[in-house]
Amino acid sequence: MWFDNALHKEKITHMFDGGLDICNAELTGFSFYGHSSVKFSFNIKGIPEKHPKKWDGYNYSAINLVLGFDGVRNFKCEGRRVFFFCDPQVNSLPGIATVTIKNEHFEIYCESEFLTIESISPYIDERWD
Repeated sequence: MWFDNALHKEKITHMFDGGLDICNAELTGFSFYGHSSVKFSFNIKGIPEKHPKKWDGYNYSAINLVLGFDGVRNFKCEGRRVFFFCDPQVNSLPGIATVTIKNEHFEIYCESEFLTIESISPYIDERWD
């Protein structure tokens, strides 16, 4: 899986019984922070069948996922805006993590020392009720 070597991967394995599909995710932003780190924020339509019980009863329609790439070695970005749907290609191996995000108007490539699952939270997105 794309998160096999990520820090805090247990957030996914415990919350979603082993996996979280990030296909057709909406890139809502990215930011540099610290010495050499980048955070990417995605919205994912829908709530997986296997999810935390505490999410039940709130009519959540989406998940916000924040991924951190720390110890950036290579970063390339070309384009003009975010808030588009994409199929992020995330790979995490011991000592290296990469993400490629693109659509017809935008492309990002980031290579870092490691990947961190920063946060996963449900919310109600009125577009997807």
